[in-house]
Amino acid sequence: MRFASNELTRVQICGGAWNGIGVDGFLYEPETYATLDRFIESVEWVVDTYPLVRYNLSNDQLIGTDNGDDVADEPGRVVLQMRVPDRKTLVQWYEWHLGAQAD
Repeated sequence: MRFASNELTRVQICGGAWNGIGVDGFLYEPETYATLDRFIESVEWVVDTYPLVRYNLSNDQLIGTDNGDDVADEPGRVVLQMRVPDRKTLVQWYEWHLGAQAD
């Protein structure tokens, strides 16, 4: 199985734009971003609970996440596994979100 990039994982978890289309992430509740530690715990929970991303190759768009039950690649679609990135990257994601909310 192939791994999702850090950027794809960030958009899937935190939300944002992917190839020009807005994506609602898992972590939309304000308390998730109350502290860096709470945010990291939340990211780890999402990756542990829903580690897979379904991706449409024909239009380069996210389809959604999955918990891994009976998941397989389909024609024109792949399943990618998310990973929790290193702490430096998580801090960047956290700061990105805080900045995006301020705009």
